[in-house]
Amino acid sequence: MIFFILLIVNVILTIYLKSKKYTSSLVVPVFYIITATYTYLGVFYFNFAKVVPANLYELTSNRYILEASNVFLIFVFFYLLGCLFSHVFFNKGLVASNNQNLLNSIAVFKDRVPQSLMIFIALSAPILLLLSFGTEEVFSRTGYTSDSRVMIGMTLSRILLPISCICIAFVKGNIFRYSLLFINYIMLFGITSRAMVFVPFFYLLGCFLISEKFGFKRTIICIFVSVFSLALSLDYRFNLQQGILPNVESIFRDGVDFSIVVYGLNYTLSYSVILLGYMIQTVDYDLSLFFAALSPLPSFIYDISNIISDAKVRANIPYSAIGELYLSGYFLFLVISFGLGCFLNKSEMYFKKKSGIFVFIAFVFMAMFALMSTQYQLRGAFRLIYYIFFIMLFLSTKRALSSITFYR
Repeated sequence: MIFFILLIVNVILTIYLKSKKYTSSLVVPVFYIITATYTYLGVFYFNFAKVVPANLYELTSNRYILEASNVFLIFVFFYLLGCLFSHVFFNKGLVASNNQNLLNSIAVFKDRVPQSLMIFIALSAPILLLLSFGTEEVFSRTGYTSDSRVMIGMTLSRILLPISCICIAFVKGNIFRYSLLFINYIMLFGITSRAMVFVPFFYLLGCFLISEKFGFKRTIICIFVSVFSLALSLDYRFNLQQGILPNVESIFRDGVDFSIVVYGLNYTLSYSVILLGYMIQTVDYDLSLFFAALSPLPSFIYDISNIISDAKVRANIPYSAIGELYLSGYFLFLVISFGLGCFLNKSEMYFKKKSGIFVFIAFVFMAMFALMSTQYQLRGAFRLIYYIFFIMLFLSTKRALSSITFYR
């Protein structure tokens, strides 16, 4: 009963905020609502959501899965309250702009940026990934990770990936576009990364920015590739031999079981809630991890290897950001949920007053946060929030310096 009350209230609040022309800041609550509802129905009324990686459903009591489903919606409720607070007190008297600024910026970007630069940007993420992870390790290695990988380069390649994939949509010529898509995808396939799902997702977003429509055929293909990629990434993650060549060999040797698509969908949605339930049931959370994760200071100041190794449920299964928030205590959980909603809502309005291209950049970061916060560690997810903050800080500082120069 509590679940459905929270669900109805959250849907009403989301619809209200959408009527006020907010979009980017609603990505997080919409994704969380879908995830929680899919899991609740698939576990307590049907059976389709129970098949998840690492047999976590069998290891987790239904009591904790129910609690985790409610936690997702409680997060959404306080997040939306933060959005409403920002709308009433910070954005009062301002009208959210339409999409014309964004469309104008995209048109200028498409016409003025040379194709050579577009191709270079599209290749930047996979090349940086190849150099950071190790060329030989990408093609063939023993185990999931590489001891020779450069973490700074890996982080930069992850940040550049959405931009690279979106730029592919602006490249002229089907051969060039599909070749660039393949290169971006195969590099992530080689390291057995769940980030494979970002390639079709952000390419589809780029296509939408150009044509203002998704296209039914293109959307179906991208959804299938995304879900299938998630399932493959987990299935091969525990193989002894990994990399492009071993992974391709496994596909041809073992065949393709299309039931894995449902498995991949569960990996995207119900796994996130069940993982949180498992964390509630088993994890004795260390608050030092929480404060280190929220710190905006660079990674080299901390012993990141210890933070990453400690913040795991099991080997290759990290804590989720929402799990770390919840286990940090009710007060911190509710305050951060409210603060995130307030900040992201305010940032959306701030960027709409600037330029359409910044609205687009903010949307990308918010979408990535929505996806990462349910299955990735808190530090990695919160980097995206800090990127939004630093972009706002840069624009504000630039404006202030311009005003000083003008008055001189």
